[in-house]
Amino acid sequence: MNGEAINSRGKIKITQESAFALLIAVFFCHHTLFEYVEIVIGRLPYISMARYFFFPVLYFFLILFSFKRNRARYIRISDFFIILFFTISILLTIIVYPNNAPFIASSLTSHILPCIPFFLLGLCFFANERTINTVSIFSCFAVAVSVVYVFYFLNTGRNLGGEDGGYSMDWSYLLLPNTMIVIDYAFRKKKILAIVCSIIGVMYAFAMGTRGPIVILFFFIAVLMWTNSNLKTGKKILFFLVSAIALIMFFLSSAYMDVLASLRIFLIENRVSTRVVDYLISGEMLSNTDGRTEITQDLMQKLWEHPIVGYGVYGEWPFGYYSAHNMYVEALFHFGIFVGSFLIIAYIALFIKALKVSNNVLAKRWLIMFGCFVFVKGIFGGRYMEYSVFFLLGLCLREIRCAKDEKRQIRRIER
Repeated sequence: MNGEAINSRGKIKITQESAFALLIAVFFCHHTLFEYVEIVIGRLPYISMARYFFFPVLYFFLILFSFKRNRARYIRISDFFIILFFTISILLTIIVYPNNAPFIASSLTSHILPCIPFFLLGLCFFANERTINTVSIFSCFAVAVSVVYVFYFLNTGRNLGGEDGGYSMDWSYLLLPNTMIVIDYAFRKKKILAIVCSIIGVMYAFAMGTRGPIVILFFFIAVLMWTNSNLKTGKKILFFLVSAIALIMFFLSSAYMDVLASLRIFLIENRVSTRVVDYLISGEMLSNTDGRTEITQDLMQKLWEHPIVGYGVYGEWPFGYYSAHNMYVEALFHFGIFVGSFLIIAYIALFIKALKVSNNVLAKRWLIMFGCFVFVKGIFGGRYMEYSVFFLLGLCLREIRCAKDEKRQIRRIER
């Protein structure tokens, strides 16, 4: 049943597609928009306890209403072996490396468990106009509400600003997926709301003073400009070459430093982090790794002591590193060189294949979007045990299976 169904009393009845679109929106805007509803409920007299039941009840009904056998048929038994693999890896780690157990426990609800529903969501995700547009509109509100909340209610901007170069990585990465969804929406629909929220989202990421989100957004926008251009491949290459030369000339000119100096003064006056600008002025935007290179070298040196089995899940934490700050190094350190390399190569190959075979234009856009988020973030500090990694994994598997089903249907028709 597609579209809005109207019952005998003339009231609009929620459909499976509407419920699923709202389910996706709640998932991706949980911490950036809907969580504020929980905060409001928690401050209301008499019903403050309802905040503990708000999201479980909401998810239960949305999943119930959005259930569709045609959508769920792309989930295979083999998919649960992926979940089983990581479950066994965690259990074996606790047994073999008991020092890792406290760190696994501390990340269980924040990072590990959320991977499962997002993986299943990716497997069930059918990208159509209604779903994508619903998530995009909610993401616009998420960007606006989060910026207002962080800077005006928490005064985070004041804590981040000034010449001390303070920054907030968590706040920046939290809103980044919503910002990317809004930017994609702006490129597709070219609506004023989407364009304005895109600008706000980019400025927010810049104000947080974290380089990773800035690089991800820059890379994502460049990819969108390439894919959305109607020019032929030769003209696209020429256009980007000319643009690159123009940018290089600007970066080498004195005007570039003048712009950065003026921007730095503006940020200081508004008590916003100057960290990114400081790196740009010093020319260390990408070269200064804030000690991450040393962490990588230390972990890789330790890895050669256990190259086959690695150090288990969260293996770097007992050594005093709260993260490997690199998804690829993390996988190698946790699972060993052979298994870790296999996981990385298989994941990248699966992503490339999904992009190649997918016939759904909207799904391809989301593959590109989360591909930028996962693979680029993986270099700047991402982890493999994150919702975005598993959602993209599920989405890749779904698109490959959809392409196979389409081929089977074509063969049946030809017969």
